[in-house]
Amino acid sequence: MKKHSLASKGFTLIELMVVVAVIAILGAIALPRFGDMLLRSKESTAKGALGSFRSTLDIYYVAMEGSYPTDTNVLPGNYVDFLPEVQIPPVPSQGNPGHHSNSRVQNYLEQTLFGTVNEGTNIWAYVNSGTDTGHVGFNCMHKDSQGNSWSQY
Repeated sequence: MKKHSLASKGFTLIELMVVVAVIAILGAIALPRFGDMLLRSKESTAKGALGSFRSTLDIYYVAMEGSYPTDTNVLPGNYVDFLPEVQIPPVPSQGNPGHHSNSRVQNYLEQTLFGTVNEGTNIWAYVNSGTDTGHVGFNCMHKDSQGNSWSQY
């Protein structure tokens, strides 16, 4: 019969400490990346809602044979169930405090004014007259995680 010595069973304290150190290093690398991915997914959700709003306006434009609405209140119920509710996520590295979720629309005379009135209170910006009629975007001058102004989308 063979006798087992106590020294050959299990792991040494040094081996366990090395494993814990490797796991800590991997966690330190992965956690910031996860936070960035979460922020980018929230931004993509907002940009997707913008695409939905633009599609609704295109449907209206075709149905009305080439004219955009002067008031977006005609869209819910007729062309879409509701205007998309969206939240601008905060991006502290860009000085963006974020804006609460809502679906209110601010009307403008031209696209270059987006974000100048009721910024964040009315999340959507819509040009209801002039040469930019029918253009919709975000009513926010803050920057996203890529450094682009939300009003440029």
